[in-house]
Order: sequence, then structure tokens, then C-alpha cells
Amino acid sequence: SKRLQSLIEKHTPFRVMLTRETDIRLGEKQGEDLKNRVDFAKEHNGDIFVSIHANASQKHDGHGTETFYYKGSEKKELTEREKDSYMLADKIQKRLVKALDTRDRGVKPEDFYVLRENEMPAVLTELAFLDNSADYEKLASESGRQIAAEAIYAGILDYYDWKGFEVSKSRLTK
Repeated sequence: SKRLQSLIEKHTPFRVMLTRETDIRLGEKQGEDLKNRVDFAKEHNGDIFVSIHANASQKHDGHGTETFYYKGSEKKELTEREKDSYMLADKIQKRLVKALDTRDRGVKPEDFYVLRENEMPAVLTELAFLDNSADYEKLASESGRQIAAEAIYAGILDYYDWKGFEVSKSRLTK
């Protein structure tokens, strides 16, 4: 997340607010921690909310990248926030899968607190599985983490491009 923050603040006019800067929860209990993250985003009038994670599975057989968004109900028509959340998730997912060369586990609706309770487009991405050696290697190195940050950055720009904003000057060139 700090790598992503650095990219965004260096190449765009956007300001990034991290819900936390250390590996310490924002509350005693998980529910309190999640509520505090959402409250933080609301208090700072966030435009988008991106939650970045590394995955694990009970059977230690999972692999790949997946990104979640909130879809409120089974009705056919998504709200504007749900549609924006889906598009943000889709753009980030496509960039991550290509950049990390991971299995595409898809863009999925989920009822996670940080997705459901946010008022802005919100996504939660699981970069890869830490308990899978092939996936782990992709996140264990400095270069792998930089690749992931650049992919999320590109996905965010793709989302803003889809929304009609001019982002070409913010693209990274290699």
C-alpha cells in the first residue's frame, strides 16, 4: 500500500490516505477495526477505497488473484456506487493478473464490511496466496511488490479513464 501511495502521489494530483501505516489493527476487535477503517474513509471524503491483501487457504491449495466489490441485492440493476465498485475491481483485477502472471480467480461480489459500509466505490483485492510457493515468490521480492503496486495504480487510472477523466499524463512509462 505504501508503494501504491508513492506512485499515486508522485504521478497524479490525488492524495492517498492510508487507514493504517503499521501492521496494527485500528481497534481491539476485528469489527471495531473494520468500522474504524470505513469511518476514516468517510471522514476524509475518499473518492475510492482500495483494500489490499495477501490470501491464504485452509487446505493450502489456493492460488491466484481475486478482487471483490459489494453488490447490494440480487436485483438486476446496480446502483451507481455498485457499478463503479465493480468497474474499479475489474480494472484492478485485469492489471494484477497480467502483471503478476497469476491465475485469474475473478471479480466477485461479496458482503465484506469495508465494501458494504463505504459510501464511495470500494474494492478489496487479494493479490496472491502466501501459502502457495509459486504465488508467494511473486510477493516475497521487492520487485514483485513493486509490480503489484504498479498494476493496482494502472487499474485505478483505467477506472478514472472509464469515468471520463484525462489520465494519460499520469501513465507510467518503461
